[in-house]
Amino acid sequence: MSNLMQGQWTTLILRGVLALMLGALMFINLNASALAVLVILGVYAILDGLFKLGEAYAKSKAKESYRHTLLAAAVSIIIGIMIFAWPKISAVVLIALLAAHILVQGAVDVYEAVRARKSLGRGRLWLLLVGGIAQLLFGLWMIAQPVLGGLTIVAVMASYAMVLGVILIIRGIEQKAGGSSGPVAFA
Repeated sequence: MSNLMQGQWTTLILRGVLALMLGALMFINLNASALAVLVILGVYAILDGLFKLGEAYAKSKAKESYRHTLLAAAVSIIIGIMIFAWPKISAVVLIALLAAHILVQGAVDVYEAVRARKSLGRGRLWLLLVGGIAQLLFGLWMIAQPVLGGLTIVAVMASYAMVLGVILIIRGIEQKAGGSSGPVAFA
């Protein structure tokens, strides 16, 4: 296993724990104000983007493809900054921003699964593909249903964060165990 691959399992697990914490906070505070939810989501988007920047840097140092990871990092950080820059943003615009973030990341994961399908084991390919497709479906759903009530959106986003957290943690544990020597994409 390359040095790059050895260090990435930690980032996957940290991102998974971060996503689980986000989901749990959202479930606990379903009645929280929209501003509190915006702050939580803004912090998550920025931290997630920063982790992805580190992953892109590590990939570039290892002479691996990193542009898609860099794109996902940039989108995540920009959306986080936009959430803080305009805290009174309408719910529809917030949903569109979050949907864009989720759609880009889902597309990156599906791309990585297709690109690396021969070198990934079945379990890793399945996790990457299901995670990417779930993100694409969730992003499309958010665009199609922008007028749903605030509590429903918060509950669904919390569920999404928790599912993503579990997937990231499983991928990190599997990678640490040396499940495959193929390339890894990051949700």
